[in-house]
Formats: sequence, structure tokens, C-alpha cells
Amino acid sequence: MRHNAERALSHAARGGRDWQRDELVVDAVANRVRQVAELATYQFPVEEKEDYPQIPWDQLARARHFYTHHYSRLDPQQLRDTVEAALPELIRAVDALGIPGFAAEDA
Repeated sequence: MRHNAERALSHAARGGRDWQRDELVVDAVANRVRQVAELATYQFPVEEKEDYPQIPWDQLARARHFYTHHYSRLDPQQLRDTVEAALPELIRAVDALGIPGFAAEDA
């Protein structure tokens, strides 16, 4: 999960200041964001999610549904907002919690 969040940030940075205008970069970033949401939804044990309320599990599940089933309605600016605000915050939360298999030292 963390690895895919970092890759999304890396793709965006590589795309430059206006990366959300480059369709190829948008596709690469959106794919990694979808992977983050997919892993959060299906890889992390459901019974343990309540132990980590700092992670926005419901938002991640909604993001997974959107990026999987409604990709044609993707708003590149909204994706940019997600990448720039939500992903760094998610990485910090995961690292602070030290969740096995999700933290930086496990990447």
C-alpha cells in the first residue's frame, strides 16, 4: 500500500508541475492510487481495521470503487488534489502506526 502511494507521488513529480494535464501521467498516477485503495480494501484484515482509525478505510474503499468502476469520469484535478493531500497523509499515518507489511521498513 505504501509502495503504491509513493509510486503515485513519484509519477506525479516526474510529470512536472502540470502533470494532471498529461493523459499518460494521469493514467499512471490513477493506477497507483487504485492499487493503494485495492490493497487497503482487500489485503488488510477487516477485523483489524477498527484498531487503526487513523487510516481512512471508508474513503479508500470508495476510491477503489470509483477508480475500478467509474474511471471514465475521472477528474484529473481531483486526482491531483488526492495525490498532493491524501497520499502524503496516508504514508505518514501508516509509518506512524508501524503496521506490519505496510510501513517504510517493510517496503
